[in-house]
Amino acid sequence: MIIEKRFNELVAQVLKVQGSDLYILPHAGEYRIAMISQQMLQEITRISIEEGRKLIRYIKYQSGMDLSETRRPQLSRMVYQLGGQKYHCRISGVGNFLNQESLVIRFLYQLTDLNLQWESEKPLQRLMQTLRNTSGMLLLSGKMGAGKTTTLHYLLQDVKRTRLILSIEDPVELADTELLQLQVNEIADMTYPKLLKIALRLHPEILLIGEIRDAKTAQIAIEAAMSGHLVLSTVHARSCLGVWYRMRAFGVNESDLAYALNMVGYQEMVQTVDKGACGRLEVLDGYELQEKLKEKQRA
Repeated sequence: MIIEKRFNELVAQVLKVQGSDLYILPHAGEYRIAMISQQMLQEITRISIEEGRKLIRYIKYQSGMDLSETRRPQLSRMVYQLGGQKYHCRISGVGNFLNQESLVIRFLYQLTDLNLQWESEKPLQRLMQTLRNTSGMLLLSGKMGAGKTTTLHYLLQDVKRTRLILSIEDPVELADTELLQLQVNEIADMTYPKLLKIALRLHPEILLIGEIRDAKTAQIAIEAAMSGHLVLSTVHARSCLGVWYRMRAFGVNESDLAYALNMVGYQEMVQTVDKGACGRLEVLDGYELQEKLKEKQRA
């Protein structure tokens, strides 16, 4: 089948460079096919409107979406097999005002499949030392696609067999059978705050929260960090200092935040000499963060 072959070729191209997303977007009388690789949108090809519609219908059919719905948002999942290896995908579709559909496929890699590289190992080692603590909080910030969640999962590799670890994510991006993983489901009223309350009853030693994105989640996470749990999470901020201001914007008490934070980090992806990509990490421990804040206040 021509459409199936075309789809397989596109997916293989994305997986070859460990791209995170494949986009099929209507654009000026045709469809634009692009992918996110190394945090950049890279165009792959352009196809006709008719071929684009056929490709989208094929993907919707394979992922169990409603073929008759072309306007309202749809979400689905599928498992793609290539070379004997399974890749989990998350599919998002929506139609524009012209009734032309767009589709995005997010590829969820296993940690063992990823070629992880950092510009310097020293900041990573400092993050790993944080896991020796039995309580407190480690917060990573950075742009979408910077690999924050991947880094947090990587940090857990050496301790997951000896400590009880529970994760709450939206969605679970890196499946790990050695963790107790819960997934947010807004439709079923399984929100971050509700799952956090359930998680704390299970008394995990380490709690991984995919993202702190609202005041309720922030407050529960801080309380967990202050009551004998080691909490790892991410927030959207543009720097290590930005993590502090982001949490304060969520209404977290200044003294509680200073007490709970063991370390903050900012991660970004940078291009290497051979045009590959690696992670660049900047980290501050709680004391260094407070000193930076004082400097900023004096400036």
